[in-house]
Amino acid sequence: MVSPDSLTVVNYHVATGPAQEIERIVSWIFAEGFEGSPTDSAAVHYSDVDAKVYGLVDAERALFAGAVVIDAGRNLAELRRIAARRDMRRQGLGGRLLTAVEADLAASGTSKLEVCAYASAAGFYDKLGYTRDDAYCDVVSFYKQLAIS
Repeated sequence: MVSPDSLTVVNYHVATGPAQEIERIVSWIFAEGFEGSPTDSAAVHYSDVDAKVYGLVDAERALFAGAVVIDAGRNLAELRRIAARRDMRRQGLGGRLLTAVEADLAASGTSKLEVCAYASAAGFYDKLGYTRDDAYCDVVSFYKQLAIS
């Protein structure tokens, strides 16, 4: 069993990061997530926006969780996708990754992170301190104020 604390967070800016690694992470997120296709690509989905891709990896670079975040301007970011390995869900991987994403965003001056989520994921965001804001999207929406460092 892998401990979330034994894994490393990597992140890449879509416009300037290594294209193959970004494609690998984004394809994995779509394959492990709840929708999309393994053939979807960062180039198709995120090339026209200011996006970062995050991965939670082991020493061999195997992915255990991944996320895509869009810079929406005005010190605001949107979590567009997050996924954990299906066979390892509910073991803290998503929370470990999202906590690292929040710290990275706060360090770069982002003060608020918004997310639209399926109702089945509401407990995950509640546990991590997100505030519900159902006016934001047509599913369950949350936001979290980040302490800029």
